[in-house]
Amino acid sequence: MLRETIWFLVLPVVSLGLKITRFEVPSLVVPGDSAILTCFYDLGKEKLYSVKWYKDQVEFFRFFPSLSPQYMAFPAPGLNIDIHGSFTLTVTSENYYSFESLICLSLRHTYETGPKLLKLLLKMEASVLIVP
Repeated sequence: MLRETIWFLVLPVVSLGLKITRFEVPSLVVPGDSAILTCFYDLGKEKLYSVKWYKDQVEFFRFFPSLSPQYMAFPAPGLNIDIHGSFTLTVTSENYYSFESLICLSLRHTYETGPKLLKLLLKMEASVLIVP
């Protein structure tokens, strides 16, 4: 038996220029297989500050175009992370696949009216039940 519930929540956009256009996360992955997580966005006329990924409120990946190295992956229980660039990640779950809360967070930095950091957040929540 397979039961799957997927919720999408898009929070209000703080910046008129930056927006996430598409968020791709598979709804089901067999344990041990890979899942490609992709966050597509449109900068408009803004400059990207960073992109961060979180699983269950714990950051596991970040991209800062102005830093070296630009990509950073952090240990997350049960996840192996392979960075492909362009914010496409392959995540292999060792024991199970369950993203109770998966977040892609994009930030932009502007000096138009003084230094400030604005953020855009798109959140996907998935509940997947896999019965052998």
